[in-house]
Amino acid sequence: MKKIFAIGIMVCFTAFLSASPATSQSEMDYLKNKLNTERIKHFFGNCKIEILQTPFPHRISSQNTVHNGEKFSRAFAIIDFEKCLPAVILKTHQRIKAGSSIGSTLKNEGWSIEKKSLYFGSIEMTDQLNTWMKQDVPEKVEMHIYELNISKGDVSTKYCTIAEMYSPDFLDEQRMKQLHAEYLDKQDLAPSDIFPSLNTILRNIPPPS
Repeated sequence: MKKIFAIGIMVCFTAFLSASPATSQSEMDYLKNKLNTERIKHFFGNCKIEILQTPFPHRISSQNTVHNGEKFSRAFAIIDFEKCLPAVILKTHQRIKAGSSIGSTLKNEGWSIEKKSLYFGSIEMTDQLNTWMKQDVPEKVEMHIYELNISKGDVSTKYCTIAEMYSPDFLDEQRMKQLHAEYLDKQDLAPSDIFPSLNTILRNIPPPS
């Protein structure tokens, strides 16, 4: 099994500048319970989280890969943290706000994580977002909005709401459907209904440094 996935990594790595190639369901099943950073490393060979300095109160981050000295965003996340969190999580929360990975940091601290999907769909690629994703032909990008609920011992709380947008060469519609069985559920809300400041943030993303 490991040999199969190693071959998949090489094939996907050589084709990273084009739209995502067809991927077997077994490979996507292997990636279902992985973090986005782990999925990106699987397809592209490297991944680093970059926190954008913005005037917005949300944490905005890009999960980047670097190839031939050029940076590409594979996943773009806007995170709205809960205003009131239990005292036991505050030190961990400060590290996350400063730039540590949300999923791996919480897991390393012993927190159980549950995702509650709120929205699946696509949005138009904005010029500002494309300065990070660098697609030859701007198009729609897949989006997943979800709540992150965490628990440890007798403490359980909603931690944040996350809106993630994916580069088409990372997660296109087909791969999203392979990863998320609930993708096909009817969407009753628009993204802006769940994340009211989303459109404003997307129009004002600062360019890469």
